[in-house]
Amino acid sequence: MTGITGDGLYTVPDVTYRSYGVTYDGQDDNLMNRNYFRFTLQRIPNFERFVRSATLPPFRFGEVIQPTTLGIDIRRPGGSYVFEPLRVDFAVDERFLSYLELFKWITSIGMFDKSETIDKDSYTSSGTLLITNSAYKAKYRAVFEGLYPIQLGELDFTSAEPIAGPLVSSVIFNYTRFQLFDAENTLCGTVVGQ
Repeated sequence: MTGITGDGLYTVPDVTYRSYGVTYDGQDDNLMNRNYFRFTLQRIPNFERFVRSATLPPFRFGEVIQPTTLGIDIRRPGGSYVFEPLRVDFAVDERFLSYLELFKWITSIGMFDKSETIDKDSYTSSGTLLITNSAYKAKYRAVFEGLYPIQLGELDFTSAEPIAGPLVSSVIFNYTRFQLFDAENTLCGTVVGQ
């Protein structure tokens, strides 16, 4: 029998689920549009002006597979968190500074002498994806720590377009920790990552 208990728990046979009230709080909801964001990098503060899109990467939790002799393996939550890389598309300015800044960052990571100890602050940064509402007021902040670029996208030049448009490229970042904060700077959930 399915029901609701006095302490807010939903009961389903053999399963107990607690609702955190995130799907409905009594207010009317506007749908989020794709342009309700800003992306900043602590290491390159002016980069924000050139950002055209940012993709909040997939986030998942691992699983443990228990083999059986019955032909169906048992899957249980377990293992570790898996962070997919963060992708940011940006416009390239005429002076080429937005591209060169990222290019120099990537090449500086690979130029360390193998005998020296690398301080992580010399090659990482923090990045923030600010998620706004329809009035462009901050609602959530996705904070990426230990962020560093691993791939700089291609530059697709062409003379086939009759009207010139901005040249857009992309950069892909890895990171060590991801946190999500609300507008009051309260951590949503727990700290995930290192």
